[in-house]
Amino acid sequence: MAALTIVYTLIYQALAQPEKRRQVVSGWWLILFSLAIMLVSFYGAFGPLPVNGSTPIGFPLDNIIMIVVSAVFYVASYLSGYFTEDLKELLLVEGMGQQQKTQ
Repeated sequence: MAALTIVYTLIYQALAQPEKRRQVVSGWWLILFSLAIMLVSFYGAFGPLPVNGSTPIGFPLDNIIMIVVSAVFYVASYLSGYFTEDLKELLLVEGMGQQQKTQ
């Protein structure tokens, strides 16, 4: 399933128009974050039945790994953001509204 998701996204990215391609590129962090969550969950406390009473990634370590992974993907999501034309227009309108209130 993970491979299909990645392949489909790569195909869509290759065939998309430039603006849509930029949106797909900016959204890669979400796909990879979802896959990372699945991996840590599978090998952590929510994974298969414990072997010899323990999971491959034990209780406190799986939480620590998720904190680090989440922080890394938070930064990636922040860095992948960009101003769209709609956002620029909205900010311009909001800015004009704020200026009118202060006058």
